[in-house]
Amino acid sequence: MTPVRAFELAYRIDHAGSAEVYSGEHKVCEQVAGILAEGGLRVAVQ
Repeated sequence: MTPVRAFELAYRIDHAGSAEVYSGEHKVCEQVAGILAEGGLRVAVQ
């Protein structure tokens, strides 16, 4: 994660309410979602 990418995601989340932060195999997405949720973020895997 670069500072520029982090800013882009934060901007999208702030203005649109959500952002896709990871795309890949479902099992890996669930793992990433778990890590983000542990940090206090609201996540959804679709």
